[in-house]
This record gives sequence, C-alpha cells and structure tokens, in this order.
Amino acid sequence: MSSMTGPQFEDEVRRIARARWSSAAFDGAAIVDGRERDGIFVTDEMVHAIECTVLRTKAKAEEDCKKLAKLVKSLRSQYATRGVKGWFVTADEPTADQREAARPFNPDVQACSFQQFCAPLVDYREYFSLRSKYRFGSASDPQTGSIDLSHEPYVAVDLFDINNSQRNSFFDLAQSMRNSATRTLLLGDFGAGKSMTLREIFTSASKGYEKREFARFPIHLNLREHQGQTSVQESLERHARSIGFPNPSQLVRAWRGGFADILLDGFDEIASSGWAGFNKKLKDIRYSNVALIRNFVRETPFNSSILIAGRRHYFDSMSELRASLGTGLQFKETAIAEFTAEQAAEFLSRRRLSGKIPDWLPSRPLLLSYLMSWNVLQDDLVQLAEAPGWDYLLHRICEREAQLDIGLDGSTIRELIERLATIARTTGDGLGPFTRDDLAQAFTQVCEYAPQLGSDIALLRLPGIGNPSADDGTRSFIDQDLADTARAGDVARFIIDPFDGSNSQVLTVQGGLGDIGAAVAALVLKDMDIRSGSLRTALEKVRTSALAENGCLGPDIFKVAQLMGTALDGQPVHISSAYCDEIQLSNDDPDMSSVLFRDCVIQSLTIESETSDKNIPTFKNCLIGFLQGRASAKDLPSDRFDGCAIEEYSAWASTTSGFMHLDVPPGLRVLLSILKKLFLQAGSGRQSSSLFRGIDQRARHYVPQVLQLLAFEGLANELNIAGKSIWVPIRKESSRARSILASPNTSTDVLVIKCKVLV
Repeated sequence: MSSMTGPQFEDEVRRIARARWSSAAFDGAAIVDGRERDGIFVTDEMVHAIECTVLRTKAKAEEDCKKLAKLVKSLRSQYATRGVKGWFVTADEPTADQREAARPFNPDVQACSFQQFCAPLVDYREYFSLRSKYRFGSASDPQTGSIDLSHEPYVAVDLFDINNSQRNSFFDLAQSMRNSATRTLLLGDFGAGKSMTLREIFTSASKGYEKREFARFPIHLNLREHQGQTSVQESLERHARSIGFPNPSQLVRAWRGGFADILLDGFDEIASSGWAGFNKKLKDIRYSNVALIRNFVRETPFNSSILIAGRRHYFDSMSELRASLGTGLQFKETAIAEFTAEQAAEFLSRRRLSGKIPDWLPSRPLLLSYLMSWNVLQDDLVQLAEAPGWDYLLHRICEREAQLDIGLDGSTIRELIERLATIARTTGDGLGPFTRDDLAQAFTQVCEYAPQLGSDIALLRLPGIGNPSADDGTRSFIDQDLADTARAGDVARFIIDPFDGSNSQVLTVQGGLGDIGAAVAALVLKDMDIRSGSLRTALEKVRTSALAENGCLGPDIFKVAQLMGTALDGQPVHISSAYCDEIQLSNDDPDMSSVLFRDCVIQSLTIESETSDKNIPTFKNCLIGFLQGRASAKDLPSDRFDGCAIEEYSAWASTTSGFMHLDVPPGLRVLLSILKKLFLQAGSGRQSSSLFRGIDQRARHYVPQVLQLLAFEGLANELNIAGKSIWVPIRKESSRARSILASPNTSTDVLVIKCKVLV
C-alpha cells in the first residue's frame, strides 16, 4: 500500500470503511470544528472517526492522534447515545513510534495497519486454510487421485497472447494481478495445466496478502460446482458452504466492496438447467451455461481482478466466447503453451526422473504426470512405445473427465470419443467435422438413451475435440494422434463381434487406421486372446456387407492382423472393392498368403527388401498408385499380381531408420525421411514434432533447415492449427518428391543439392 499517494490511500480506506459499515455507505470525508477529517461514519450504534497516513514519521503520528482524540471527544458530545471510536490507519504495519504516539489516547484511538483495518470484512486466514484443503478444479495427484497437492512441485508454464503471439510467463500474470486490477482469460487444451496454474496463483496471492504485499485477497471457485446458478451472491455462499467457511456473507461483502480478486476455473464445466433434446442450438446452450460468469464480469467492482479459465475449443470462435462470457476488449486473452524442453526436463527432475521425453508425447503437464503414475518413465524415456502410451493416456483422460459428475463413467466417455472418431473417418481428413446431430447420434448409440441434463458438458468439452477453424457449431478432432488412438475402439469391437448391429457404422469408414490406431487395436485384441478365426470372420462380414463397399475396414483388419502377428493362411480370405491409403509388407509379417485383395484402390504399397514372395497377399485387378520396393512389373511375382494397374514404381523402399543409415550427407538423409512422411505415409499433414521421430540426435538440428527449404521450394506449407505447427505436403509436387526418393544419389534436383551442403 505504501506505493499509493496520500489522497489515493485515503480513498481506499474510505472504500473499505463503507464496506465494513454498510449502513453508513454515504458517509466519508467531513469538516468538523473547521478542520477537514479523513472520514466520519455514523451507524445506528457507533460513530467511527478516521485519520490515515502513508507516512511513517513519529511527528506525523503524534499530530494525527492528537487531532483524532480531540475529534472523538467532540463527537461524543454530539452523539451522546452512541459509542465513538477513532481509527489511526497506516498504509503499512505501524512502527513502534506510531504505536507509541497513539498509546496515550487508548482506548479512544486505535492504531492499526490497513490490512488490520480490512480484516473484519472477512476472516481471510480461516478462508485460506479451508480453501487450500479443498479441490482446485481438476488438479489432483495423478497416481492416487488425492486433492492434496502440497507435495506436488509446480513448474511455471509459459503463456502467450492469442492475439499477437507475444510470450509471457506465469509470473507476469501473477504480478499484474497483484499490482493492478486486471481482467484475464486463460485458455488451454485438456491437460495444459489450467487448474494447477490457478491453484498456484491463488496460493501466491494468499501468501502475499498475509504478508501485506497485496491489497486484495483471492476467492477461487470451481465452476463445475455451480450448475444452474446465475446469481453471484448465491454462488459465493455455496462456495463458502462447500469448503466449510462459517460466514458466507463475509465473502459476498468482501467481493461487493472490491476487496477480493475472483478466480473462476472451468467455464466449460457448467451444465445448463435443461438439455431440451438438442432442439436448442448448441450456441444457445453454451450461452445459457455461462450466465453466472457474465454476471461476475458485469458486477465485480473494477478495482478487483478477474481470472477466468477454460478449454479453448469449448466455443466455436473467440467472438462467441467474448459474447457468451461478456468479456470484451477489457480482458487480456492468453493461452497456456506446452512445456518447452527445459520446462519438461525441470518437471521430471523435480520428481527425481531424468531422460528424454518421447517425441510422440505432447509436452503437457497432465500427460507427463499420467505416464509417471504408470511407472513407465525411466531413465531412457524415449523407449516408451507410442501405441501403449497413447492407449493408457486416453484411458486416464477419460477417467478424469468422468470426475465432472455428469453421470458417465470413464469407459463410456472413451467409447463416445471412439464412436465420434469413427464418424470423423467418413470425412475428408478423418478428423471431422461432425455436427450436433452426429454428437447426439453418437451419444444415443453408446448410452442407449438421448442426451439429457448434464450431457451437454460431456459432448461440448470432450478432450481432443474442438473447432480449429469452423464457426458453424461443428466439431473436429484437433489432435491427430489422439484421434487415431480413438479410431481403434470400434475396429476392435467389430472384430470381436462383427454381427453386433450397434457398431455397423464402422463399415462405412473411408480413411484408414494410422500406425497408432492399428497398434492400439492389436494390443486390445491380443489382451483378449483374439485369434485368426475371429479375424477371418470379421473380414468375411466386411466382404458381404453392402455398407463396406469402397471402405477401409477390410484393410484396417489386415493391418491389425499384421501387428498382432496373426497369420491369415489356409482358406482364402477376400478383401474386395476397398480403398487403402497404405499397405506395408515386410519379412517380419506373419503368413498372409491366403489374403486376396480384389478390385481395390491402394494409394501406396511397400514391399520391403528381403520380403518373401510366398508369404505376401495376392492382388487381383487392383489400382496401385505407387509401389515401393520393386523397379517394374518384371520384378513382381506373377502369381501374386494379376491384372493390376500400377502407376509408378520405386526400385527400393526404406524405413526412416533405413534412411538414417544411407551413405549420403546427413542433411539429405533428413530430407528423405521428411519426404517419406509427408508424401508417402497416410494422412493430410504432420505435426512438426513427428518429423523429428526416428532421426538420430546428431542429425536433428537439420530438420528446421530442411523444412525451410521445403517451404521455399514449394513442396510443403506450414499451418498453425489450434496452436500447433502442422506441415502439409503440396500434392502437385508428389512426383518430384518421389523422384528424389527413388534416386537420391543421382538426383540433380536443387533441393537435393541444397540439403547435401547443410551444416
């Protein structure tokens, strides 16, 4: 408080006095006996006279206390039936000299600090004690589920302004709330650390207030606990009762007086008072859900800070978010960034772990914590397999969502996400969009009843699903790897029971399973001891179903069988009229000689070196866009390829690991790896992080340089989707990319020449 000028401090003391003695709300400074007094407040029982100062000198204290004692005596004669008390209020803790100056006039004059003067508004020590023992949003120990996080070290996350991408720190936000009245939106995807950040801000602010470094104390609300509420007063009173605070009215009074900062966690977690069977527009539902937040924004005094946190993709657009929350231009809009490499290392070291985090794992605190609780993060973290890791993470993420108390358990939420992943596979890029009707359909199929009260929250905040570009109420998956993990669910269920009509939608899918999805499905089926007979039955069901024509389910099952190591030999197995992004055949595959691909479209077929012709499937009347591993039709076994049209051949094929062992300059090795991932693997784009995978540590520093060259040469573009860097191939340059891959040693392409000389 010492940073205030004298007049500013007087105004602040009068503001608090009006909050303490509400019946004297219109009182304030006055002229008595010809002298200006800082404040006189008359209530039904007492008269309070105030002198306040920002100075710490003994002389000033003696002057004010004498003046105040004389005023108390004068007021007693004027208000004979009421008590009169004088308050000598100092900006900081009174010095020994200041207390000594007031002592001769005790009990008429009470010397106190500004914090002591404010204390009767609310018993902040008891509030802090009770609040710190209660849950902070979704923050909990990932291993035990305990809400006691006193032992959990916090690593400060970086924040960035979503309007200009300027990077800030957690400390900047905490400091701005301390020094001035700020209004902030804190946005982030699931697991980014929103609740932990708000908990840390609350803890920091409460300690600062107790040390008299902060003029306002924090009030933290879990919005999930205020379903259907619109009144700020009622929400504060419910919050007080929830934590066991005995004087709810104190919180209301402190808030109205501008003596408290408000932290609101989880705007995406408030359910509407009614679902109305999706008859209402989702936009209207969201607007109705957050009425309480609009009232907080509208009614909170402007000299208090407000911090509102929630999932970035809950709303269709930032304009809808601003209109629904009532934030407008006065709010600073920030988002939580993923951990940097240094922050991730600090996160692990504080938990006595070391090593490198797997490239496939998004660097979010929640996901790292989950893997720690699984006891899989050892010294060599990079060895953690991608498919079991994502399978476990999706399980834990869904269990966490179930804690919202919406009547759905974790396994149901996972199946709901998996069904939406199947619906998304009927779209162009396999990520969506899907409409509100799709959401309702998926919910009804999985739960066997229509969405009801509370279900809107489950559907509108599902992890990994948002609105990266649409402003029309549709949703899409925003995390490619999570989407691929979820795609495995319906495929595995179909293989287990292909005659279950509730899962028939998977027959219509158009985009194939990725490597992660196929591996997750293989894990699930191996755990259930599913064998060759079940796979054969599932493939036969696909062959005879009209729904599956031109679909991808047959090739999906083939890919899963490969990863399971389950041979499909013996009686012929037909995959007919299917579309397939990619088939890879290697010498490590089980015997697939009984499989016949008939009349299929296969974008890319790879036959790795040393693959035995006798174990590979037969291809009849298929259209194959690109065949790697054979130079021409003469290189193909005639009994395995019959009547096929093959547009392009490459004489050799390699994995990323193979590229890394080629006897070419390292920059060129990196180029070949990236071209393969962008142009030959399934999918419409690759996250920047995935382009580092499989490249040894010594060559990784070439990746950014190669990407710049790809963009300059017009082979790829970088997009920013949902805050993530995505590299998308320019498909018209496919022949150029494949030409480089086919003959890297002899190519005269300018891109090859530039990559050879990178240092």
